[in-house]
Amino acid sequence: MRSASGNSVALSLKDACYIVSVNFRRGRSYALLALAASALCLRVHANGPVRAGADSVLIDALNDSAFKLMSRDPAEGLRIAEEARQRSREASWPLGEARSLLSMGQNLSALSRYQEAAHRLNESLSMAQQLGDPRLEMKVRIALGLHCSRDHDYPRALENYQLAEALADRSNDRALKAASVGNMAAVYHNLKLYPEALERYRTALVLNRTLGNDRSAALNLGNIGMVHFDQGGLDSALTCFTEALVLNRKVNNRTAIGQALTNMGRVHTRLRSFSEATSAFAEALTIFTQLGDRYRIGWVRMEQGRLLNALGDHPGAARACEEALRIADEVHKLKERYEACTCLAEAYKGSGASLLAMKYMEQATLARDSLERSEGRQEVGRLTLKHALEQQHLKDSLEQVATTRVATLQHEAEIASQKAQKRLFLLGGIGVLLLAAGLWNRLRFMRRSRASLALEKDRSEELLLNILPRDVADELKAKGRSEARHIEQVTVLFTDFKGFTEASERLSASALVAEVDACFQAFDGIMERFGVEKIKTIGDAYMAAGGLRQATGGSATDVVRAGLAMQTFLIQRKLHHDQRGTTCFDMRVGIHTGPVVAGIVGVKKFQYDIWGDTVNTASRMESSGEVGHVNISESTHALVKDEPEFTFTTRGKVLAKGKGELHMFFVHLQAIPTT
Repeated sequence: MRSASGNSVALSLKDACYIVSVNFRRGRSYALLALAASALCLRVHANGPVRAGADSVLIDALNDSAFKLMSRDPAEGLRIAEEARQRSREASWPLGEARSLLSMGQNLSALSRYQEAAHRLNESLSMAQQLGDPRLEMKVRIALGLHCSRDHDYPRALENYQLAEALADRSNDRALKAASVGNMAAVYHNLKLYPEALERYRTALVLNRTLGNDRSAALNLGNIGMVHFDQGGLDSALTCFTEALVLNRKVNNRTAIGQALTNMGRVHTRLRSFSEATSAFAEALTIFTQLGDRYRIGWVRMEQGRLLNALGDHPGAARACEEALRIADEVHKLKERYEACTCLAEAYKGSGASLLAMKYMEQATLARDSLERSEGRQEVGRLTLKHALEQQHLKDSLEQVATTRVATLQHEAEIASQKAQKRLFLLGGIGVLLLAAGLWNRLRFMRRSRASLALEKDRSEELLLNILPRDVADELKAKGRSEARHIEQVTVLFTDFKGFTEASERLSASALVAEVDACFQAFDGIMERFGVEKIKTIGDAYMAAGGLRQATGGSATDVVRAGLAMQTFLIQRKLHHDQRGTTCFDMRVGIHTGPVVAGIVGVKKFQYDIWGDTVNTASRMESSGEVGHVNISESTHALVKDEPEFTFTTRGKVLAKGKGELHMFFVHLQAIPTT
């Protein structure tokens, strides 16, 4: 074998065994596994070349161990990374040294030694660029982003993630692109910029699913669930956590299994599904105890304490939260200390131990004050980044106005040039007829310019109104931004084509798109006819809402009329297609009325959207309906039941996913009597 320097060397199994034994004595079973695999690799390939030789295999094994130690024992990880760097220098292998500097920086950042971490990571970045290794540069950029996030420097964190994403795009490295986008999403999530976080988490999820990377896809699903949980979307959060649990069980990621179970338990506690919460917490606690993960044991005990307080078992809650407090102090976590003290104060108050309740409330107050001081920089970062996003949003929204302004100035300059020429004609003694002709030309030019500007303005207005409701567009033009609004009574409509996947397998891509486009164009016309606001399309699903401008029972009637018109159109279209022997879709329609939050989502290619449990319930009305029917909820039925044009079929209580049993009704148009 050859080392990086070209000298003949053989990896001493004594060296490998030395590193293995050190890690084994310290309980590093994962490091033992990595280094044992490296030694085995060398023995198998003892008679042939190995990448950069025996030294490179050992150095890579050391760096791999250092990386795995980062989250559990960064001090030990730093020591191993330093040894890897020393061996890289002895072997004259610069790539190994660059990787070792990366490992050192990651562990230093985990130890909160930010200045040293930045120095080592920048050294690694410089070497990666000199070596022309884009994959290593991407990894360093991602590590720098994580380091900046830990130091609350969020603009620089995003900058590094964006540079890593650009490198991934150029190299067509979808795995590292997914990692970059996922880390960007985490920055937005930490700063409570939820729409931006969701957009990027979903992008990372699509990439990881395409790559078949179930482990990372499960992480993305868990993070998406956390965004929904933080926003109060408990049903959506539970769905994501459940999907993440299935994937984590598939790849046997035990830590992630415990995290998914804990998050499911938190949702069940909020939903007051106490039996499910108890079971989820118990399984998670068993897993973390077997793994010896003290931090996460404390997390589960904290959540169990909250659950027991909700159940009225205050002595049990006190025991759980006392253990959570001990662990929080062990791992020096201020936020967890605050939460444990708050839980203990509630537990002792419920038990009638007023003095103990006051003691822990005082400790919770002290912890909260310290936490607020430590989070000051994070809030500054959030406000700075939010301001930058708003500025970019404003810039994009007014781009057309700026373009029109440039055109206006150009026209004015041309007019001024013509005026100067006319003065020369006058001074030169050219007659009145030429002057009159010049004035006439000027008038015609001004008219054409004004007509052109008016046309551009009309086009901009039409484009904006095609994206946003008129009142939102007016607010955006006037202020450069639009505030999200809570609307108490909105009627939401969802549709979905049955058999779309099967049809996509039978039809060509162009035929499939043409058929969907024909249906959606017709639906757009129906929405306009009944005064209903189209929100968006999601694949083969269509979403609209009534009452966004003025919440009345009349808007519910208009939405139901629109839903029935959509079904009528599709039934007639299917009859026509059946006569020709061609494919057409069947459709379900679901409608529900309730409160929503409405606003603009995103910075570039922004769109108007609505959120809330009302949207989730409307979706359940659709999925619980039947082909050819319009399925409405009890709240919508209450608003339209007295309309003489409708008749109703009571379906009773129907089980809806994540909602339990809900009253549902099929609505039909009243038959017109014939004479």
